[in-house]
Amino acid sequence: MARPQVFLSSTFYDLKQVRSDLDHFIREMGYDPVRNERGNIPYPGSEQLQESAYREVERSDIVVSIIGGRYGSESNETPYSISQKELKRAIDTGKQLFIFVARDVLGDYNVWKLNKEKPDISFPSVNDTRVFSFLDFVEALPMNNAMAPFDESREITSYLREQWAGLFQRFLQEQRKAKELELLESLRQTSMDLAQLVKETRQDTATSNLVIKSVLFDWNPACEQVRRLLEIKFRAYFMRKSELSTLLEALGFSEAEPELGYLVWWRDLESTRTYVKVAVSIFDNEGRLKVYSSATWKEEWIQRDDEALELCDQGITDDDVPF
Repeated sequence: MARPQVFLSSTFYDLKQVRSDLDHFIREMGYDPVRNERGNIPYPGSEQLQESAYREVERSDIVVSIIGGRYGSESNETPYSISQKELKRAIDTGKQLFIFVARDVLGDYNVWKLNKEKPDISFPSVNDTRVFSFLDFVEALPMNNAMAPFDESREITSYLREQWAGLFQRFLQEQRKAKELELLESLRQTSMDLAQLVKETRQDTATSNLVIKSVLFDWNPACEQVRRLLEIKFRAYFMRKSELSTLLEALGFSEAEPELGYLVWWRDLESTRTYVKVAVSIFDNEGRLKVYSSATWKEEWIQRDDEALELCDQGITDDDVPF
């Protein structure tokens, strides 16, 4: 069974333990963590390593971005680091994204915002103020930009547990709503068909007959009788004699010589030969199935006969019988 892929994005050395804790948590939840240090990201020799990481972000279902005090390795797109570019790729591709920022970094970020024009100020929580510049970029996004502070990995796992439970509950609600909308759409379409039927009946007799036939055809008892007699588990639907023949051939039947007033198909199955007989009169001169209601339909128009096969019919002689 397919499981959600959760991409862990962060700098490595300063957040090594946090990444390990999250890996364990994600596996406990039944999801698959994707992180570089465990070899989860394939690196083909034809591209840069960071490009492989960005591609895995696109393939993942969820991206968890953890921002600490280190800027990290430079990416091939300034002014972003590789971990920042991973987060940006997740944003650009609309991934389900969760962003966590170390609490001391988030605190210094708020101070930095008030002192952007004073580059000589140093902040003990980061090794490069470009971390703050990137947080500025994330905060300015119109959506998918919530940043949760953390001191310990357990705060992240607790937050994710609540969020993922909420996502699953929303999924169940949407599934239920989808079924309700499907039913409403079906009722709406039926209502429109009936309204059109009434309108056409009032306006034009010739046209109304065509509309009535179109509505009634979906309920043609000939199709239902074939399905019932042959114990077909799916919907059996045909509009022409040729379509009925194709359906029966798919079920293993072969067409035989017609009998008086009936088309005939037969099939051997184990020790039984089954005949299906269909009245020629239910088709018009062009082979189209006529429209019937349950009141005008006659069950003898479609028949099934089962006969036990004789031993000789199966190529068995008396010498082959073990008694």
